[in-house]
Amino acid sequence: MIWLLIEEPLYLKDIKALDNRVKALGFLLPDLTPENTLFIPAQAEIQKNMLLPEPKIVVDYREPKRVVGINYNVFTIMDVRAPDFPFTAEHKALGIDRATVLSEKLGLRIAKPGVTFDDMAGAEVLHEDVKQMLNLEKMGLMNITGLFLFGVAGAGKSYFAECFAGSTGRHFVMLDLAHFMSLPNPTKSIDDVFIFLLEQEEKYVLLIDEIEKMFQLDGSSTNLLSDQIFGKMLTWLAMIYEGKGTNITFVATANRVENLLKNKPEFVRRGRFDRLYFLNYPQVESSAPAIMTMYLEKEKKNIKKAITAQHAMYTEGKTLESEKLQYIFDALAQENMEVDLFISKLISNEQIDVDRMIKVVEGLIGKDKITDAQYFIYTPPEIKSLVKEILQAYAEELTHRLYTQEITVGQLRYDNIDARPIHDILEEIVFKTPPLQITAPDGIGHQLAQAKNIKQGDRIAPFTEVS
Repeated sequence: MIWLLIEEPLYLKDIKALDNRVKALGFLLPDLTPENTLFIPAQAEIQKNMLLPEPKIVVDYREPKRVVGINYNVFTIMDVRAPDFPFTAEHKALGIDRATVLSEKLGLRIAKPGVTFDDMAGAEVLHEDVKQMLNLEKMGLMNITGLFLFGVAGAGKSYFAECFAGSTGRHFVMLDLAHFMSLPNPTKSIDDVFIFLLEQEEKYVLLIDEIEKMFQLDGSSTNLLSDQIFGKMLTWLAMIYEGKGTNITFVATANRVENLLKNKPEFVRRGRFDRLYFLNYPQVESSAPAIMTMYLEKEKKNIKKAITAQHAMYTEGKTLESEKLQYIFDALAQENMEVDLFISKLISNEQIDVDRMIKVVEGLIGKDKITDAQYFIYTPPEIKSLVKEILQAYAEELTHRLYTQEITVGQLRYDNIDARPIHDILEEIVFKTPPLQITAPDGIGHQLAQAKNIKQGDRIAPFTEVS
């Protein structure tokens, strides 16, 4: 017996439109007429129809198993998609935007990232590999289909996916498998997502973050539904890798990979992903200084933008919420001085020396780190937070001293300001907000140990370390 599953409301009202669509999809069915179809039947009608020598074709927006009391296994389900699936004529008539429909119908949040590889310092090996793959892609010799990244929390795994999408002009999609677990037919819903994406002209980076948690591969018990979704993802990943989806790059990340390799080694077997990476802590001598320098420049721009905006409000005659800035801007005006001089002193502190800052940190808490000596004790997000706190603390301190007249506005004209050394501020912040290697050594140690314990077998491709 045939069950036509309908998404487009028009097809539930207009049998001629439905018949035309069924023929366009190539379904081998007789012409649909009121005599040989049942539209949204009640349970009793379906049961009666099942007893007929030639049962009618059921047309319904519900799946058979959702109709209580019906043995849905006797039905052949045919999915009648609208030409612009998942968008219907009703969506268009109501003016519902595409992003809302994609979120509600497919659980997709598609975005154009605001970051690129210019926003990701360090990780030189990863950058070079991607550059090589992109060159091969431009030559038509390769489609970048899958990348797998595991490593310590905060190493930049999911951030890499965003930067990769931004650098290559791809749309960024976060695939929330927890959403599919809650749906009536999760595997069909996953099919809907991939069918939709593969029909688009745009290219996509599809991210599944912390995949071991999605599939309960973190040591907890598994279940049949989880296995079904995992199997469906493997099917699509294989199809993409074999070239059936040249517009999708699949990125999966994991913090803990040992259970994945133990229970589902087929996920990372050779030929499943183009590359597999282990993201470690940044190197003290190379990537850590590059990351810290990048975030210093970013935070300086943020401070300059914020103070410039406050000064613009001041020049418009508005009263500022900050009494300190109000006072400083008044004093600058009285001295006939530009605000840029004040900003330059906030962000161009001559004492900020990246190499020295790293040595100070290593000297303060380096003895307590659990990484090898060549690795920095902070992850990139922790470096970002550290830099932000340092510059903000320095800006607040300088502003306060100007406000209390410990330093006069006129002294800003001179190169040397009697301010507290930046490294004293650094020391306070390091001890106030220590990194995870100090606060959660067992968890970080376990994540680091994974890379050393992984044995490379015939079925598992080698992981490349990135630091």
